[in-house]
Amino acid sequence: MWVWHFDAYSTPQERQRLLKFCESEKITLLLVQVHYRLAPDGETPIALRDPKAYGDLIESARKAGITVEALDGHP
Repeated sequence: MWVWHFDAYSTPQERQRLLKFCESEKITLLLVQVHYRLAPDGETPIALRDPKAYGDLIESARKAGITVEALDGHP
C-alpha cells in the first residue's frame, strides 16, 4: 500500500492506526512517500522531514511483519 501523506505515520497514534489497518487488511508492504525539509529557496530538499517518525514507523512495521520501502514521487 502506498502511504502518501506524512500525517498517516507522524505520531505514535497515527502509526498504530496505520499498522492496525494493515493488519486487518492483510497488508504486508508499505510504500512510504519520503518527505523532506526544504532549503530557503522552497524547492531544494536538504534533509528528511522527521527522521525519527520514519525510523519509528520502520521499527513498528517490522515488529508487525510489514516491510517498508521509502519512495519518492511527485503528482
